[in-house]
Amino acid sequence: MRLLFLAGTVDRDLPFSIFYYGDSRIFREFALALMRGETFDQGLPLHPPAFAYVLSWVIARVGERPTAVRAILSILGATVAPLTYLLGRMFWDRSVAAAGALLAAFSFGLCVVSVAANTETIYIPLLVAQALLLVLLGDALAAHPSKSVVVLATANGIIVGLAALTRAEHLGLVVLLPIALAIGWPLVPRRRVAVAATVIAGAAVLVLLPWSIKTHGALTRINAGTPGPAEPLPTWVAASGTGPLVFALANNSRADGTFKPEAVVERMGLGRFDLQDPAQVDLYLRGYRRGWSFLLGQPVAGASLLLDKLDLASDAHALGFGLSNWPGGLTGTRRPVDIFTPDFNLWKPVCWILLAAGIWVSRPILRRGAILWLVMAYGVLVTLAAFGYARLFLQSAPILFLFQAAAIVGLASRARRPRTIALAGAALVLALTLELAEAAAHPRNFRATGTVDPVTGKLVQDAAVSLEPVP
Repeated sequence: MRLLFLAGTVDRDLPFSIFYYGDSRIFREFALALMRGETFDQGLPLHPPAFAYVLSWVIARVGERPTAVRAILSILGATVAPLTYLLGRMFWDRSVAAAGALLAAFSFGLCVVSVAANTETIYIPLLVAQALLLVLLGDALAAHPSKSVVVLATANGIIVGLAALTRAEHLGLVVLLPIALAIGWPLVPRRRVAVAATVIAGAAVLVLLPWSIKTHGALTRINAGTPGPAEPLPTWVAASGTGPLVFALANNSRADGTFKPEAVVERMGLGRFDLQDPAQVDLYLRGYRRGWSFLLGQPVAGASLLLDKLDLASDAHALGFGLSNWPGGLTGTRRPVDIFTPDFNLWKPVCWILLAAGIWVSRPILRRGAILWLVMAYGVLVTLAAFGYARLFLQSAPILFLFQAAAIVGLASRARRPRTIALAGAALVLALTLELAEAAAHPRNFRATGTVDPVTGKLVQDAAVSLEPVP
């Protein structure tokens, strides 16, 4: 499905997806710098490195051929479907797991991030794998097989480290995983949970340590440079040092929930971090203080901004299925550093209704499945702290699909003719597959409008872009 999706749009020969430009250019430059042995981001740990390393390995094997590179990435992204099925089988029956996996396989949003050269391509499968391994660890703790506990706790820690090197905020799951164990398996002694949590944290540290040591050396050299930064920078980071910077850019009086670096410091809109600019370095060092100062100092404006972020991010739930993004369609907006969302958001309220119904019918599994709703809640917290990116809500889409599948299967089982409903579902799957195959033979083209660079006359990809299909 992912390969057909890639072949079915006019961007298949480009190094980025028209539906999700994001940081494709940056990670391509990062990967090429790694291949040449050069310094990237001035040596600053602004972007976690895992996806850049994966991209460099792919490019090293197939060359700088965008179609081939994105095809291989799409296969990595496609692992989210079987992982969703396996996670579903841990809590529900085969019908729910299969329905959830099919929703993940045909999801327009997940297809886009699978074929786009951005961190979500590998991060979403890692996030689902994390939830799956946590459940296996909880069951092992309850069954008392010490050897399995050590292996599974170590595996969880490795995933935490790899995922944090992909998306830095994943490191927060070091705290979340023990909480999920304590809620999901209340009869397990707290000492055993604490030991497992220690093993997880230790394994994660070992995975993160090489990158931390490398960035420590780079930051030490930056501080000693002539001219050095406006103020000395902290030299130890786990995966990325941009947490304070992002928090300050996302939470200020001029913020509107979208990515606007110039909203705080005008020069940050130029796309390069200036170490000699005291204002920029101040945000890098004291961004959390600046952001909290606004949120607490102007509570009404701060609350309004947080609600705007949630509203923007929830547009991820307007994304539908298949190459046509049914039922939302392909006319919409790609906000800066975010995924395309449609103007017609009919599916959004349906999505919320199905999620609520799925949670209701899944009440018996909510304790053992604490990791599921904790991951979704954590995604909301990350969104509130950062920007109203739809792609942030999309990260937990496989889990959301499982709850929606539970609602769909529950409703179908209560229908008078469940077999008819199953056949209708199979017909929809077939129709979406045929649509993908037809589009691969005749790729669709799109009309893009937005901000034009006055020098080059080309569309500024890092700004908001409106898209509509060309008949």
